[in-house]
Amino acid sequence: HNGEVSVNVVSDAYNGLGNPYPSAIDAEELFDANPSVQALYFWTNTNTPVDGVYVANNWASWTTTGGTSADGSIIEPNGEIAVGQGFIAHVNGTTSVTFNNDMRIGGAGMFFKPFQTERHRLWLNLNSNELTLNQILIGYVPGATQGVDNQIDGEMFGYGESALYSRIENTEKQFVIQGRSLPFEASDVVSLGFRATTAGEFTISLANFDGLFAEGQNIYLKDNVAQVLHDLKESAYSFISEEGIFDTRFEVVYQTTMSVEA
Repeated sequence: HNGEVSVNVVSDAYNGLGNPYPSAIDAEELFDANPSVQALYFWTNTNTPVDGVYVANNWASWTTTGGTSADGSIIEPNGEIAVGQGFIAHVNGTTSVTFNNDMRIGGAGMFFKPFQTERHRLWLNLNSNELTLNQILIGYVPGATQGVDNQIDGEMFGYGESALYSRIENTEKQFVIQGRSLPFEASDVVSLGFRATTAGEFTISLANFDGLFAEGQNIYLKDNVAQVLHDLKESAYSFISEEGIFDTRFEVVYQTTMSVEA
């Protein structure tokens, strides 16, 4: 294809789409042209099923906040959608998605922009028995609020096993990508949800970080059940959980406000 391509979609739903051009396209340009597109998801097939069940996540996710890998590896979406690449997009409030030549880019090269976008981000992995179950991203980025933001926050998609996710006030949705407002405040608290489809031992670790977090800002995991404040830059945090959903057990904080550290 060349020129404008319009694709019919189902509104308020997840839709299968793909890059229609013989060149890569820029996902940020795709978002700019389609404000109703909220988040992108890429099937990786990284983790094979066990007895017919996918026990670890296979969907990599992307919003303007950044990308998360499926399995906690360094392979995460960077906003450049390759030739022939299919993906799932959550579309809200429209019945069509438009592609155009302004989205097309040469190769898979680096973009140079007139200014550096301010982003302070951290990635967390959930593991069990040395298997990475899923990854989440928390980012302090331009345009984000503490509420749900289109094209900045991304819900968990297509994965129903044990998982870590973040919570946003006034919604029951589960997020794998959450944007937080700027400027960054060390007093901020990010609520994390956790579900265990089977009881066992789990580990939460800091997979990566940038911005202020790479310049010395501490990152702590607060366990409200064990009453522990754990420095994730020092080591991963291991814990035992029974089966169930626990939406108030964990928080990400940036200050030492508790009396017990581990």
